[in-house]
Amino acid sequence: MKRTLVVVAAVVGFAAAASASTLSVISTTTSNVVQNTFAPGDTIVLRITGDATGVTSNGIHGELTYNGALTTDVGGTQGDWYSTLGTQFLGDGVSVAFDQGNGQANPTAPNNQISTSTITLLADATGISIVRWGGENLQFFDIYTSSGGFGDMPDAHSFTIIPEPATAGLIGLGLLGLVLGGRRRS
Repeated sequence: MKRTLVVVAAVVGFAAAASASTLSVISTTTSNVVQNTFAPGDTIVLRITGDATGVTSNGIHGELTYNGALTTDVGGTQGDWYSTLGTQFLGDGVSVAFDQGNGQANPTAPNNQISTSTITLLADATGISIVRWGGENLQFFDIYTSSGGFGDMPDAHSFTIIPEPATAGLIGLGLLGLVLGGRRRS
């Protein structure tokens, strides 16, 4: 009997965990290869994948912030959890990942359970960019709700832009030439 209760509790626990909404952010190349390191001139695609399983709320909204000094916003697409999409504002260092269901009189349940929004950036300068949720609120169904401030927003992801190897090699050769030239003179 005791073993049966343990098995039943484990099954219920896994079922409850499996029915929870999830939200993740990754960076990829344009060919959908997961990558966290890019060179200036590369295209960075932030893929925001959400699973609406077990939803208990309707409208969703979420803005991502990142280092706008390192990137240029190129475009993006929103997932299609709802038929009515809001605007996907793309600005310097902030983009709306999803704005859906808000303002609908009777939003219906998501028309598919798993969907992906994208934000496409062009790498401009070297550095590390922390991608975090920001703006006025992050509300993704029932897994996170925050409004009115940046202080408690969770980090979502990070990516690094480094000089391409050829450029780094040329800089290294130049420095080596300066060192060798200085030795000859002395």
